[in-house]
Amino acid sequence: MLQLDQQSYRFPASHVRSATDEGHRFVRIKPPEARFELVYDSRIAGSSDPDGWPLVFSLNGEGTPNVERHAFGELKVVCRRAVNPRNGCGIEIHHRGSVWNALFPRKHMLQARRIERQAHLLLENYAA
Repeated sequence: MLQLDQQSYRFPASHVRSATDEGHRFVRIKPPEARFELVYDSRIAGSSDPDGWPLVFSLNGEGTPNVERHAFGELKVVCRRAVNPRNGCGIEIHHRGSVWNALFPRKHMLQARRIERQAHLLLENYAA
């Protein structure tokens, strides 16, 4: 179980790729049927880079090379060429006061809106 502010989440053990509560809260979830992974990292949750783009786990940050930014209306997608192609892009997911990241392959970048909806629904299912 993960407690974030007033919201608790329960994940099936088979969906949790990694988790820690030592020094910061971190959980990485990969549901078997999803085309994306969900990450909560308290070190970056809700933070932005100097240009106002969301910080996305393992993709961008201070001095990160090869970062691409794509806007689909209000939805901001961050991608990086140097990472594993399995999770080369990511978006922020706002759910009940917490900010998660959804990571997905670059080939699904044009489906970012659908991934955003699916990730939000998945978090609703995990909400305890």
